[in-house]
Amino acid sequence: MQNITTVIFDVDGTLLDTFNNCLALEKAYRARYPDRDAPHELFVKSHAYPRNVTYTKLGIPETEWGDFWCFVKTYIGSYEKTQVLFSGVAEILNKIKTTGYRLGINTSRDDIRLSFAWKLNSRVFSTFDKSLCVTSSKIENPKPAPDSLNYLLDKFKLERASAIMVGDRRLDIK
Repeated sequence: MQNITTVIFDVDGTLLDTFNNCLALEKAYRARYPDRDAPHELFVKSHAYPRNVTYTKLGIPETEWGDFWCFVKTYIGSYEKTQVLFSGVAEILNKIKTTGYRLGINTSRDDIRLSFAWKLNSRVFSTFDKSLCVTSSKIENPKPAPDSLNYLLDKFKLERASAIMVGDRRLDIK
């Protein structure tokens, strides 16, 4: 990592264990739309996409998105308990930061959902450079399109060889 200056992280599935959110989405969907069928894998991967993309893939009309999200939240239970860091993340991030690297975020979350996770895990998220965070709210084509990473590279005049992206899915690699 000789030329690396910046480490950019995905959030869901990389820093935060949000698997229970995915299961809650599936339970809500199957309860709300019992006559529809969607593969389990779509729900497991749902945190990799912005909410509107997931809902579109599920065939939920845009006019129902708000109501459906309220319904999903009844299955989530305590939302705060679903925004938990994976074990060891705090220590790893602190080590990377104290070694001199800048920390950024590239997420499919929108600004509101990222700020919520930020508040609940402020001790850890404070290690990140807030200006080096890009959400689906800031760009037209979120992951897996390269727009979000290109946004960060262009905005901060980073050479591609000086930044690495850490994620949990092939979408992050794409």
